Amino acid sequence: MTSFDVTDRPWHEHLVLTVTGEVDLDTAPALRTALHGAIAAAPAGIIVDVRGLTFIDASGLNALAVAANRSAHLPDRLKLAAPPPRLNALLEVTGLSDHLPVHPTYPLLPV
Repeated sequence: MTSFDVTDRPWHEHLVLTVTGEVDLDTAPALRTALHGAIAAAPAGIIVDVRGLTFIDASGLNALAVAANRSAHLPDRLKLAAPPPRLNALLEVTGLSDHLPVHPTYPLLPV
């Protein structure tokens, strides 16, 4: 069984989703559900804290890409916070870094 967890909590007018463990074909649907629920509930934007992410495959990247598109109407849309180096590399290689704002730290500190 794959280790995976996603939790949410409010932060100012944003919703923070904390994703830990592995996102793969088995767990991506749970991530997708959490992201879609966050988009519906977040008045300003969504921050996805991925510091604890240990693995992500194409199905997980797809869930993030779809959520990024669906959150475009939010004032502050969806952002990834503190991605591990491997995820940063995947975002660059796939071109998702052009469509999905990434903040290098969490909590969000001035860059």
